[in-house]
Amino acid sequence: MIGLAPPRFGRSACGTRGSTLIEIAMGVSIMAMVFVGVMGAFIQSRRMTETSIFQNSAVTVIQGYMEQIKNMDFSEIPYYSGSSLMRGTINTTDDKIYTQLDSETLDVLRISPGTPIDPQSVTLGQVPEGVVDNEKLIDINDTPATTDDDLLMHIWIWVAPLDNASIGVSPSRSFNIVYTWSFTDGGIKQTHVDAVATIRSVVPTF
Repeated sequence: MIGLAPPRFGRSACGTRGSTLIEIAMGVSIMAMVFVGVMGAFIQSRRMTETSIFQNSAVTVIQGYMEQIKNMDFSEIPYYSGSSLMRGTINTTDDKIYTQLDSETLDVLRISPGTPIDPQSVTLGQVPEGVVDNEKLIDINDTPATTDDDLLMHIWIWVAPLDNASIGVSPSRSFNIVYTWSFTDGGIKQTHVDAVATIRSVVPTF
């Protein structure tokens, strides 16, 4: 007796079509999620890169000022001794440090009286009360037609004497700089605060 093979029941056209549509829908959904993730990572990476560029530019500006201060004539640097504004050993009313933007252009910094402020106490976007503000707008993107993408800095500097002949400390000055830097990213203004301090003696340092 010849045995008969059991009948094979194939999937209907409707069943095949339904499964394929589900698979396509799932595939499209997965691709969409991957695309959104990639775009999100790209945007985040761009913002981090742009923030880093502005931060490094701000640090470079401050370092440039500090290097000039370290190498200028010591007696020409103003400072506050208590409430008295001095330049060398002479009382003065000129509170400016005459730094330069380039070989021909002055870019002065005015110093503040009193004691340096705590950077953590700074309210972002506001100039603290009692300080002398040095506002600098820097076109790091080379777009002179618009200022929306410029680096905006507010710089506050304190200079005080450290002289102490009784313990053999030669004429020297302490420099404390607190500064904010901000830029606009996607219509949103980002502001950050940083600080730097150094000491300068009557002997030039390099």
